[in-house]
Amino acid sequence: HEEWIRELAARHPWDYFIGSVHYVSESWDLDNPTKLAEWKKRDPFEVWSVYFERLTMAANSGLFEIIGHADLAKKFCFVPKEDCTPMFEKFLTVCAQKEVVIEINTAGLRKDCKELYPSQKILEMAASLAVPLTFGSDAHAPGEQLDLAALVEAVERVQSVDRLDADLRRFLEAGSSLGGARPKAAAQH
Repeated sequence: HEEWIRELAARHPWDYFIGSVHYVSESWDLDNPTKLAEWKKRDPFEVWSVYFERLTMAANSGLFEIIGHADLAKKFCFVPKEDCTPMFEKFLTVCAQKEVVIEINTAGLRKDCKELYPSQKILEMAASLAVPLTFGSDAHAPGEQLDLAALVEAVERVQSVDRLDADLRRFLEAGSSLGGARPKAAAQH
């Protein structure tokens, strides 16, 4: 879909683009509840491998300033037993190199996994690589917007990371403006 995204990007001076992965094959969007049976036919580690390969490609493409819900594959609680650290590291290294921001997304609190995207492990790895962060709710309908409790949980989660960058800690201190990472493109007024 890169060509379509490039065409869309050229139509308007957008503030930023958020990239995300939903499809791990031409016909399977892994977060679609009507296709939940697909998960039962597949090995979660293989699915997560494809998912993170595509997420890494999105981060490396130069098309996106932000990557959304970096571990959406956990939505229905199909989590690999195997260690996923190498795939997380590859993705986050590309984010760091390309200065792509990852989103701390509160939508997972409304889903079966009942936790923020990304996982604490991914967040800690991102902090160690100085990957920038932003916050989002991924609201698609009224009532799904970011609520204060979810925002507080997201901020507390970020603050709990020992290796968190000092500038980000200052940004999250009481009295600061909580606006998340700034996109590369300037806002258009």
